[in-house]
Amino acid sequence: MTAEGQRRIRVLRAFAYSLDGVRLIAVAAGEEVSLRAGAAAGLVAEGYAEAVVADPSPRQQPARRRPPVRDPA
Repeated sequence: MTAEGQRRIRVLRAFAYSLDGVRLIAVAAGEEVSLRAGAAAGLVAEGYAEAVVADPSPRQQPARRRPPVRDPA
């Protein structure tokens, strides 16, 4: 599974899913998880989750102000 094939979601209602047909993974409300794009889209459509918008890249974030330098004298 590639990163392009995944979507990040925030869980609204608890659910469980299986990655390999054997292990069952439970997810609690409020958690953020990354799932296959199709599975994530289905959970959003069914109201179990909401899509998480990716954070902007560091170049798009506003510059942080540095505190003024105090003169020790």
